[in-house]
Amino acid sequence: MVAFAALLLPHEVEVLSIRPPPAGPVGLRHTSNPLRLLTPRPFHQKPRHPTRAGDDVRVRMVGAESLFVANNLAAVPLWSLMILFPKSRKAQSVMSSMAIFLPFIALYVFNLITSFTKPEISVAASSFSSLSGLAALFSHQAVVSSSWSHHICFDLFVGRWIFFDALRNRVPATLSLIATMLFGPIGLLLHLITRILLSKEGPKDALTDGVTDSLSDENLLRMVDDN
Repeated sequence: MVAFAALLLPHEVEVLSIRPPPAGPVGLRHTSNPLRLLTPRPFHQKPRHPTRAGDDVRVRMVGAESLFVANNLAAVPLWSLMILFPKSRKAQSVMSSMAIFLPFIALYVFNLITSFTKPEISVAASSFSSLSGLAALFSHQAVVSSSWSHHICFDLFVGRWIFFDALRNRVPATLSLIATMLFGPIGLLLHLITRILLSKEGPKDALTDGVTDSLSDENLLRMVDDN
């Protein structure tokens, strides 16, 4: 009968044993309820509720991932304006405001604070002066998300400068902006080479020519209207 029952019951269920329970207090404790012997139990039981440590890890991962996505969603429209609509008056008006950087600064500060309030990250940050220590620090998702916020904000700042500088020197900047968005310094180098080769009157720069020249940032929107 035991062999026949084993064929009928699922494999995850223990087969009832016909051997008597072990003697002693342990046996009495397990046999205090006679119906318990007849209740099949699964071999592998998972806890109904996750541990608090597991919940904490899940919350941290979701937080870092959410900030990562928020940075990307905030940056894509601004890059799209500069790359796709360089002559648009509305694009010029949006990009001329320094307020476009405030969301990225806020995300970076929040990300930084939430990262380094965690003890394990603070310990890892104490040895970031070496390459191995830096690698250990960047093994935490929250730190990677903070670093991404840093890069997004600074890449956008450089991209904005390229955008206006290209208009000032009347040179194309589409490829330079795409390269800056993806590869940072390579895009900046590409723009510097482009304006040297294609600028008709020589490269003009607000830092070297002064902010009062006819092609300064203050007069840039007026120049775009004329085009």
